[in-house]
Amino acid sequence: MLLGPAIPAALCILTGLFSKQIISLAGWRIEFPDMLLLGLLLGLIYAALFLITRSKETSPIRVSETWGCGIPTLAPYMEYSSSGFSEPLVMIFKSIYRTKIVHRAEYFDRQESLFKGGNVEIRLVRFFEEYLYIPPARAIGNFSKYVSRLQNGKLDSYVLYAFLAVIVLIIATGGLV
Repeated sequence: MLLGPAIPAALCILTGLFSKQIISLAGWRIEFPDMLLLGLLLGLIYAALFLITRSKETSPIRVSETWGCGIPTLAPYMEYSSSGFSEPLVMIFKSIYRTKIVHRAEYFDRQESLFKGGNVEIRLVRFFEEYLYIPPARAIGNFSKYVSRLQNGKLDSYVLYAFLAVIVLIIATGGLV
């Protein structure tokens, strides 16, 4: 899986590095910098930086848990999700999505100062899905059901359909077939 994309990538790099030589072999006279020298210079800088960072590395790699904001164990429901990242967009386009926020909160006391638990839910109209995707998909499904009724497994019906299609094409092209 890595070889397939690696071959075109290597060809892109090589044609970029040897572009001046390739163009001069083709007989064209275009003046631009020699990318081979620039590529070699950048390669040497990269190699030097790599060797410098590897030589300065003295401590072994440390693997540990990420900081949990003082919570001893993190659960999967505490992690960021796609809806957490998309909430600002949902709020910006609330006129399109018709965003409705429903929240429920429970408190230990009547003054509602000690929070016990609760949840928040954002309900929205899935505009693109409900208005742009589902109606054509439903229409295609209905058309497919109709067409499947036409396919009854009889050869005579299929010959008739082919004949009618040829007639329609002749009429549509004005008899120029």
